[in-house]
Amino acid sequence: MLVPEYDLNLPTIITEDEVSGDGAQRFRKELKRIAGRNPFGGQILELRWGVTYHDPMSVDKDTIKYLDFKQHDIQYGERRWFVEIWRSPQFLRRSGRYKILNDPDHVQEFYFCKACETEIKCDAQSLEMLGSVPACPKCGSTRSRTELIRETGTGKLLCDFPTEGCYDYWLRLERANLTYHPPDNEMLKVVRAVWQWEQMPQNKRDAIEQADREVERRQMILQERQQSGRAPQIGSGLITPAHFSAR
Repeated sequence: MLVPEYDLNLPTIITEDEVSGDGAQRFRKELKRIAGRNPFGGQILELRWGVTYHDPMSVDKDTIKYLDFKQHDIQYGERRWFVEIWRSPQFLRRSGRYKILNDPDHVQEFYFCKACETEIKCDAQSLEMLGSVPACPKCGSTRSRTELIRETGTGKLLCDFPTEGCYDYWLRLERANLTYHPPDNEMLKVVRAVWQWEQMPQNKRDAIEQADREVERRQMILQERQQSGRAPQIGSGLITPAHFSAR
C-alpha cells in the first residue's frame, strides 16, 4: 500500500490495520530472527506504526510517541514505520534516564491590592499580555502584592523505573526523498546491515568510518567535476548509511 503524506487541509488517521497486512507481520518475524529476544521474552527489535503508537513508558501516555502535528486537539503521528530497540534495565541505570517521578507540589500566585487588600484576579495569560497586574477593581490602586500558596501534590506515581527495560527509537523506514517506505525485503537488508554494524567492536567501527570519510571526500571531488552536478541514482532511493555501501 502506498501511503501518501498528510493533506493538512483535511488530515485523516490511517490505522496500523489499514497498512500492515502480511508485510508487517512477516517483517516482525524477521526482526526476531535478526536480533532475537530479550531475557523477558520480548523481541529486541520491534516494529511500530508511528501514526497511532503510544509509548507505555512515557509519563504522558496520552501523547503519541512519534507525533507529527496536532490540529483541533487531535494528534497525528508520523505516517512512517519505526523500528525500536530494547534497552536493558542495566543500560537504563547507567544512563540515568529513568527516575521514579511523583506528582510534585504546585505553587500558585495570588495578587492582592496593597491599599485595600482586595484580591485581583489575573491569570498567567492576562499577566503576560498586560505586562503587569491590573488595577484593583475596588479602589483602582495599581499597587499590588503577590502571595505564593503551595498546594501539596497527591503523591501519585507518574513514572516508575522500567524493571524489564524499555524501547528506544532505532530506525525510521523512509526513502532518501523523505517519503514512505513499506516494511519489505529492501528494508530488511538495511536492518540486517545496521544490526551487524552495532555488533562490531568500537575499534572496527572507527576504522570503517575513517575509510568512509576518504570515500566521501573522493565522491565530493567527483561530483564537483561533473558538469550536471548530479550523482547517479541507484536502487529505489532507500536511505543506506555510507558504511554499508558496497566496496
